[in-house]
Amino acid sequence: LYVHELARRFREEHEVHVFANRAGGDLLPGVRFHRVPAWRANALTTVLSFPLPATALARGGFDVVHAQGLTTLRFDVVTAHICNQAWFAAQRRLGVGGSWRQRVFEKVVAPLERALYRRSRRAWVIAISDMLRRELASLYGRTERVEVVRHGIDLGRFDPRRHAAAGREIRRGLGFADSDRVILFVGDLRKGAASALGALRRLPGARMLLVSRSDQAPWRAQAAALGVLDRATFHPPVASIEPFYAAADLFLYPTPYDAFGLVVVEAMASGLPVVTTRRAGASEVVRHGESGFLVEEPGDEEGLAALAAPLVADPALARRVG
Repeated sequence: LYVHELARRFREEHEVHVFANRAGGDLLPGVRFHRVPAWRANALTTVLSFPLPATALARGGFDVVHAQGLTTLRFDVVTAHICNQAWFAAQRRLGVGGSWRQRVFEKVVAPLERALYRRSRRAWVIAISDMLRRELASLYGRTERVEVVRHGIDLGRFDPRRHAAAGREIRRGLGFADSDRVILFVGDLRKGAASALGALRRLPGARMLLVSRSDQAPWRAQAAALGVLDRATFHPPVASIEPFYAAADLFLYPTPYDAFGLVVVEAMASGLPVVTTRRAGASEVVRHGESGFLVEEPGDEEGLAALAAPLVADPALARRVG
């Protein structure tokens, strides 16, 4: 979506070429697509197999080469979407992740990412949050030619008035009553679902809807152990997330790490009050106590519940903050 939006805007005045393994939908008229071969067996093979052919294919004749993280070895601008070293450190702090695949990924990719930012001194770096800018400096030693450009949001697409009817239909389809107070979580379940379920245990008057492509089994087991499985609804990923924001009453995203956290601003644009952590880059656009609420530690289930409780109890307050 990031590249698609940039290509759509730049094509109005420039010749745009997109180098990718797959187009991901209809190609934009006027934008030339170049397929880059990659071995997509898993995330690690994709990361390791893409940059060299991309570098070979995207050479000569271009005024600006814009990379998306570790995707090519020659570029003028690179957008940093994540600091993998910080992401894995955050997982270890909360005791999530830690599989052998994740350990191998960290051992291989973090040094490559560090080298990318250290050795590209003449290129400009776009950091998607000030938090990420600081991580690039402290963990990767990259301090010069770094600009913070946060993700934007399409206010028309996420206008809650457009999706109110669809939101009510989703609530009915999932068995929520009109009087239920529904807390929404969207995204990778490693990004705070454990803390969200722990907070739900302390919010007896609430229901929770978790929309994610993650394997649900471990989180269902945790919900059962906490005694909240009957109030937690797990939903697979959807093509259009907008009506699900319209179906909820508040958004809870206690992530241990997110370089930005686009779901936070999507929820805000959809008129939902948000409760998240300062470990999300998007927390930089939340005014604590006014447009949302922030906790310092993602594992602070009591703190999360304390912030969410007034929003659960008082629909008028929730609407005002949203």
